[in-house]
Amino acid sequence: MERKLITLTFLVAIIATSHAQNIASLYKKVNPAVVTILTESKTLKKNHQVATDEGLGSGVLISEKGEILTASHVVNDAEKITVRFFNGEEILAKTVRSAPMADLALIKLSWMPKEYTIAKIGEKIIVVGAPYGLEHSLSVGH
Repeated sequence: MERKLITLTFLVAIIATSHAQNIASLYKKVNPAVVTILTESKTLKKNHQVATDEGLGSGVLISEKGEILTASHVVNDAEKITVRFFNGEEILAKTVRSAPMADLALIKLSWMPKEYTIAKIGEKIIVVGAPYGLEHSLSVGH
């Protein structure tokens, strides 16, 4: 089985109540809303055998309906999408909409996890994601 690594550093926008707010506390607040997305897709090889490719990306839970915003390239060719939450729980998802030109996609969970956090749109930008499989990493920008 061939392993295909898809990277994504996902931007999560959160509300900063003051400029002096501690970045560590922001990370702690939003990190549970960031999910790891595992994908599987089938490809036909030159020898006419079917191979399963695995992909990896990240996204952010944006609604209580189980909607997750991610990059289009993470889920475009996926036949199976599994979402892993901060607590390790895994839930299947399906693509709802995809805009490849904007590299954005909306996927929806089969059901909501027992525990979850939803990211809120705000002013300060924090990069939380899983680039190269390094789950729950953090970068800050202004």
